[in-house]
Amino acid sequence: MNDDATEALREEIRAATRKYRRTERAHKQARDELIEAIVTGLRGGVRPAEAEEDSPFKGAYIRRIREEHKIPAFKKGQPSAE
Repeated sequence: MNDDATEALREEIRAATRKYRRTERAHKQARDELIEAIVTGLRGGVRPAEAEEDSPFKGAYIRRIREEHKIPAFKKGQPSAE
């Protein structure tokens, strides 16, 4: 390959990297907003299983979020906030 062709390919890589970084920031922001919504929900009485059903996160990660934010676990038979 000549220098011009190589430079064009490198520019494609740089452009794709810029796009990746832009979308990475947007993804992180959306994830942070989702976690905050889950925390608010759990504190307001939404059951972890309901948060799992309504989000892309699995139960284990919902429990981790709950524990990290020091939200008490639901007791068996405890009604959800409805």
